[in-house]
Amino acid sequence: MKSLKMKLVNKTLEKVRFTKRIISFCLVLTLSFGAMAQGFSIKGKIVDESSKEALMYVNCVIFNQKDSLKQIKGTASDTNGVFVLKDVKKENYNLVLSFIGYEKMIIPINSSMFKGNVLDLKEVKMKIAGEGLGEIEIVAMKDRVKLDADKMTVNIDQTTAQSVTNAFELLKKTPGIAIDNEDNLKLNGKSGVLFQFQGRDMKLPWKSLVQILKATPATLIDKIEIMANPSSKYDAEGVAGIVNLIFKQDKNEGISLSVGTNAYYSNELSYMGDLNFSHVSKKFTNTLSFSTTNWKQRMEQTLSRELGFGNDSIFIKQTGKNLYNAQDYTINAGSEYQINKRNSIALNLTYSKSKSPLTENPNQTLYTTLFGGVRTDSLRYDNTQASSSDMNNYIVNLNYQRKLDTLGGKFSTDFDFIHNSQSSLSASNTRYFFQNISPNTAFKIEDLNNETSSSYNSYVFRVDYLKPLGKTLKMELGGKVSITKVDNNFKAMLNDTNDLTKTNHFIYNENINALYGSLNKSFGEKTSLRLGLRMENANLKGEQQIDSISFTQSYTNLFPNLSLSHQFSPKYQSTFTYSMRISRPTYDNLNPFLSKTDDYSYQTGNPDLRPQYTHNFSLQNTFLYMIFTSLTYSYTKDVVSQMPVALPNSPIVYYMPQNISSSHNLNLSVSTSIPLTKWWTSVLYLSGNYTNNKSPETDLNISQEAFSFVGYAAQSFTLPKKYKAEISGVYVSPGVWGVYRFDGFYGVNLNFNKNFFKEMLTVSLGVQNLFSARVQGGGMEMGNAKFELKHEAQHTMLSVGLRFNFGQNLNIDRSKQKDEFDQRASGKREQQGGMGF
Repeated sequence: MKSLKMKLVNKTLEKVRFTKRIISFCLVLTLSFGAMAQGFSIKGKIVDESSKEALMYVNCVIFNQKDSLKQIKGTASDTNGVFVLKDVKKENYNLVLSFIGYEKMIIPINSSMFKGNVLDLKEVKMKIAGEGLGEIEIVAMKDRVKLDADKMTVNIDQTTAQSVTNAFELLKKTPGIAIDNEDNLKLNGKSGVLFQFQGRDMKLPWKSLVQILKATPATLIDKIEIMANPSSKYDAEGVAGIVNLIFKQDKNEGISLSVGTNAYYSNELSYMGDLNFSHVSKKFTNTLSFSTTNWKQRMEQTLSRELGFGNDSIFIKQTGKNLYNAQDYTINAGSEYQINKRNSIALNLTYSKSKSPLTENPNQTLYTTLFGGVRTDSLRYDNTQASSSDMNNYIVNLNYQRKLDTLGGKFSTDFDFIHNSQSSLSASNTRYFFQNISPNTAFKIEDLNNETSSSYNSYVFRVDYLKPLGKTLKMELGGKVSITKVDNNFKAMLNDTNDLTKTNHFIYNENINALYGSLNKSFGEKTSLRLGLRMENANLKGEQQIDSISFTQSYTNLFPNLSLSHQFSPKYQSTFTYSMRISRPTYDNLNPFLSKTDDYSYQTGNPDLRPQYTHNFSLQNTFLYMIFTSLTYSYTKDVVSQMPVALPNSPIVYYMPQNISSSHNLNLSVSTSIPLTKWWTSVLYLSGNYTNNKSPETDLNISQEAFSFVGYAAQSFTLPKKYKAEISGVYVSPGVWGVYRFDGFYGVNLNFNKNFFKEMLTVSLGVQNLFSARVQGGGMEMGNAKFELKHEAQHTMLSVGLRFNFGQNLNIDRSKQKDEFDQRASGKREQQGGMGF
């Protein structure tokens, strides 16, 4: 019996030992496969061999040693010269480094060099190439100004960001963009631009958007994307196209912190500061930023009007010296969570506040009459305007993304909520004088107090689906629903009494529904074709609560889109695009309320205003990745412009937006960025524009044509001991804006900066508007009305800036993230986390 039990025990022990051997073998096998499948990383820092200065945007590509044509992975060094090639296998490679003006480097990498998960090459030194351009590699320039079928991407370096005061001024240095002295913006000679922050539409009133841009430090901007002919994936809104601001986000694992401050002085002292914190781990990317601005500026201006009736005329001249003061704050928090290798979710929150404290600005208006050849200064009034305003802006974005396959298929959803609230107070005291009878005794005193409150709420839900249909064909489908409500309440009190004739309460509702689809086909490695179609249904309703006036509009449009790109050689690429665009009237242009500017001029909206439709044709070329040309023709129907309308037999004029004409626009632009030597880089942008406006309405009698020119040049120098200097200048020739003409202007800026303590501290000094036009302005002439505005240009301004950078990078495996090189090559890089604008 005992022997039987022993046999059973022995058999059981043998089974246990065999099971242990099997488990051990499987465990070893699993670990072996896990080790083979584990992703490795190659990193290093690239510097100039002689100056030891970090080199940014160096192309870093690894090739298989057995097949020198088989490219495995690639990336570019960041602004600190650091590069990281992630998720590579433990094999033999050749690492090829190429950068314009430097000799190409080939570094053999053997599998035995991998001692851990990360192969750190430490400091890699590159040698200067010969001075002739023929010896220069032309690969890396495509990372500074990149042109693809969808957009032009302009990367913003530290020197450029430090040379301007804010994001709005930075736009003036962007190829294709021209901003006049009244803050009106054109892209490739056309007005009507849709702005995006991090790919999200900012459909705020233009003045509110300008405030936000002027409150945003330029050092927070990573790149600016220019889409003159966006694909059907994007809204058809924006006749001229889309400008998308991408904010900086530190993608290196670990913790980073930067603090910056700038001070400016012209005729007033201004300052701004910002703080940026990021923490990146295996699953989370968390960012937090804060910026503040206190901007002050004084400006003198003169407004002249002439109203003529045969041999008789009235001349109105208004002069004033105004103080502008804006105090702005912005807080942003963003978090991205990688659920697993296929799914991720991101949340971004932004709050910004723009406040103008109470200021008093005096101005004087003189009325001169010309009757029967006798000119008389008949009436004068002195006005003191006290005003203050407060604006709050909230933005919430929630994004979910799922990768569907290894070919690039993905599904994403976005929800955006934007809330903007504004309140303003103004108190006007006006004293009227008979200039030719009793110039020192007021015959009338008027006190007018206005209170304005408005709210803007926008809800947007978007779905996008990308499906590769093989290696050469991709399909994109998607839809979008946006709901917007604006509530504007304007209250007026005349001499402490409610004045219902000057009071307005306007509510505006807008709903836009969209569906889109596109196909992208590649023909070999050199030619690609994209066809797209977008349908948008718009439903608008406006209600004036006091007078019970309302209007509705509803229309549906189809917007075709085409892009054909061909690479004729490795150094020459050409892209042809066509798109149809729309520019819908803003709610303030639709509001029929008649508001008083002064005793002889009023402003009103037009509820019958129609949207503008534009057909855009564009041919873009890139040569040597350094020279970019763009030839654009557009035809716009129902151009919207502010028009003066004179009351019969009266000197009173009111200004109302109208669909005045059709417009033909032809624009040719050339931009380049060439390193002339190892220490001198030249940037040049030239744009010529021809505009022809004609009205089909015979009574308007509009026939305008004008040529205009925009030029921008910047010369950047790397001086001994790592000092950097830049001199830049801009010139905008006179031109036309609808029925208005504007004067040309110019300016020259100087900037110097230097890094200290291993690039932890950057000090910058600058002089802006060193040479500039002292007086700017414009005017208009229509029928019996003439309008002329002149104002003092910005004074010469001195600036000083400090920026501290702190950080600790950790070697954490983030193979979940797509390689930077692959994202750039696809032209569809998604931005998540970071600034949540």
